[in-house]
Amino acid sequence: MTIILNGKEVVVQSKTLDELVAELGFSPQSLVIEMNKVLVPRERWGEAVLTENDRLELLNFVGGG
Repeated sequence: MTIILNGKEVVVQSKTLDELVAELGFSPQSLVIEMNKVLVPRERWGEAVLTENDRLELLNFVGGG
């Protein structure tokens, strides 16, 4: 299916946000996901089902000093 990920069309196999995070190889501990302009809490990623043309913003926080 095609989704809009951080402003770009991307074809993914994932059905949920949990699966998408794994497919993309991100670390869930440092990630925040907005789905169709709504922030999705990490504990709901497994039940957040992706559909064609969903708009996702993934923000990956990195520490530094």
